[in-house]
Amino acid sequence: MRTHTLLSTAALFSISALALVGCSGGTDSADKAATDSHGHDHAGDDQAHDEIVYKIGVIAKSNSNPVFLAAKNGAFAAGERLSEELDGATVEILWQTPAMEDAQVQAQYVEQLVASGIDGIAISCTDANLLTGALKAAVDKGVIVVTFDSDAPDSGRMAYYGVDDKEAGKEVMRQLAKVMGNEGKVAVLTGNPAATNLQARVDGVVEQAGEYEGIPTPVVYSFMPETATEAAAKMQQVQTANPDITG
Repeated sequence: MRTHTLLSTAALFSISALALVGCSGGTDSADKAATDSHGHDHAGDDQAHDEIVYKIGVIAKSNSNPVFLAAKNGAFAAGERLSEELDGATVEILWQTPAMEDAQVQAQYVEQLVASGIDGIAISCTDANLLTGALKAAVDKGVIVVTFDSDAPDSGRMAYYGVDDKEAGKEVMRQLAKVMGNEGKVAVLTGNPAATNLQARVDGVVEQAGEYEGIPTPVVYSFMPETATEAAAKMQQVQTANPDITG
């Protein structure tokens, strides 16, 4: 299961916002006070410095997953905090997330945000293969991209914020094996099989299971959408079809 804290999400957006400020520079000269590459007018009157707004688009996997609702709260909280901490700048968070997981919709949101003149994008990638092109195009246009929870490593993103997913999967199997006495039949239930973070976690479980002679290679089952209701239904279905599962 994926877990995030508001503190973790705040740290993510701190990275994004501070990177934007670092790239923007900042002097009082007339040359530096013109218009930036995204069309934001930083000149015009004596208080132009106070009117700088950095817009960060946040694209999570779905609005139906409690993990990402927590991420939403963390993003807006971080935006407010950074707006107070950054001298003469405001960080505005634009939440653009599909109702249910859909990588094509995420790619459309990336393109729309770039067209609107966004400064940065933070995204949890439902399918890296489908999103890499759109994210590369954003980076090529000067948009800072950060991935969180689920990466797109070939997209040119500035940073990825998340756990070591394969090691997390291994640790799940270690703990399960301990409870099972190192023997029995294991089933792995996962969400979207195209998500890089879940792929790595499943790989970790399966690889670690190979360390126990009494545990055969686990069978992997996936379910969509990633909701608690769907997960419970899938678990019941798998257990009914395979009553010999013990873990």
